[in-house]
This record gives sequence, C-alpha cells and structure tokens, in this order.
Amino acid sequence: MAPTVTRRRRTARRAPLAALLLSCLALAGCSVGSSSDNGVSSDGGTVAEPGVQGPVGEEAADRQVVSTASISLTSQNPIAAADKAVEVALDADGHVDRRMDSPTEDSRHGSAQLVLRVPSESLDTTLVELKALGELVRSSLSQTDVTTQSADLDARIAALETGVQRLLTLMSQATTTADLIDLESALSERQTELDGLVAQRDSLKDMVDYAAIEMFITTPGEVAGAAPGDFWGGVIVGFQALVAFFGGLLVVLGVLLPWLIPLGLVAILILWFVRRRRTPGVPPGPAGYQQPPLPPRPPLPPQAAPAADPTPTHE
Repeated sequence: MAPTVTRRRRTARRAPLAALLLSCLALAGCSVGSSSDNGVSSDGGTVAEPGVQGPVGEEAADRQVVSTASISLTSQNPIAAADKAVEVALDADGHVDRRMDSPTEDSRHGSAQLVLRVPSESLDTTLVELKALGELVRSSLSQTDVTTQSADLDARIAALETGVQRLLTLMSQATTTADLIDLESALSERQTELDGLVAQRDSLKDMVDYAAIEMFITTPGEVAGAAPGDFWGGVIVGFQALVAFFGGLLVVLGVLLPWLIPLGLVAILILWFVRRRRTPGVPPGPAGYQQPPLPPRPPLPPQAAPAADPTPTHE
C-alpha cells in the first residue's frame, strides 16, 4: 500500500513540470517556424524582412521633391538657341513659363532668358540636351523635399472636408433661423479655408510634377580691340569719345532741367527778399538830388558859476 501512494505522489509532482516543459517546447517551435518563414525562403536562401525594408521602400517612392535648375550659356545667336530650347522642352511634354529676348544690335549684345517647365522624371535628359545648345558657362541644380508639407496639407484638407460635411448635416437638421445663420457662417469660413489649402496643394503638386529650368543665353564676350595705329584712327576714336561725352551731357541736362526751373525761381525770390530788407527806410530823392547835410548839434550851455555868499564876514 505504501509503494502505491509513493508512486502517486511522484506522478502528481512530475505532472506540472512536464506541462511546463511541453509549453516551452511549443513556444520554441512556434518561434522557430515564424523566424524561418520570415528570414528564409523556400529554396533555402535568405530574403529581406518585409517588416523592415518594405515601408522604407514605400517611403522613398512617396517622397515629394521640388527640383529647380539654372543654366547659363553663350551662343553666337541667342534667339535661335532659345528657340531650340523651347523645342526641347515641348518634346519632353513640358511648356514655357516665361521668355524674354533682346536682339543683337550695333550698340549691345543679344540675349535671351527663359523659364521652362518639364516633367521631373525627364529632367536629367532635358538638361543634357539644353547644355548642348551652346557653350556652358554655369549650371546648378537644387532639390527640396516637401514630403512633410504635402502630408500636412493632405491631413488639414481631410479634416476640413469632414468638418464641412458635418456642418452640412447640422444645417439640414437645424430648426431655428439663428442656428441656421450660425451654421452658414461657420460653413463659409471652413469652405474658404478648404479652398485655400486645396489651391496650395495643387500648386505644390505642380511644382513636384514639373521641374523648373531657368536659362540665360548671351553672346560671347568680345575681346578688347587694340589702340588706333594711325593718325586718322586716333581722330575717329577721339571724335567718337567727344560725341559720346556731349550725348551723356545732354542726357544729364535733360534730367536736371525740370529741377533747375523751380530752383531758379526760388533763388530769385530769396535774392529779392534779401535786397528788400537791406534797403534803408528813407525814400530816395529824385535823380541828381543830394540830401542836405544835417544841422550841427547846438553847443551845450556852460556851467553856471557858484553864487557868492551874501552873509558878511566879521573880522
């Protein structure tokens, strides 16, 4: 009887321990199975964990970048080079935002300035074609990440759209005129703010989708000519300098003339006023008349002698 009780007690003590071991083995098997499913492919090769690299790839694909490029070229015919640049932009499904041409004349060089917009995915190819239109002087490329700004605009727009829908629902349930007026005022404010944010998002999306390229095209700088080699050459150069000097002087006089007339009138008035103040108060006599001299001052009366004392003196 005693051995049977002892065996039962041992079995009762070992049962929790066995259950604990089975639980540990089951957990270990599940962890091994999940790790093998995530880290090893069916053919035995290792694969990337989707929980780590998947979102990173999606985030890189969803980045919003605004690209801006600037190119400076020199060409013998800037206008023709600008026409070719426009053709390159149109061939890339882009368009021209702004263009300004200055034809070549005797006194100045020709130039052209353009702002082109091309799809962002074809920016690199377009830049290569544009740089080949002349001699490259300077180029630059800048990119600005606006992903956070775009996400913020989307979130604010979604919140405002929800608020607008809620206000519309409340307006349909309004029972008093005062409530209806208050709801219409709030709805107008929300709708105005929503329209402004939508316009900002559309403008930002346009800048992301189409890169901006600013181009400056000028003629090559001329080499300074040598000094005149003979007498007549010097005369011509001196005459041109003289004409240029007097031309500049006439321009200066033309600029100052509107100012000189009122300043001259003011100066005349000041001079007349000063002379008027300096004129004596006695009116002048007729022509050739001299003022008579002033009469001499009368002499001062002599001092009277002291009167004698009438009191006799007694010796």
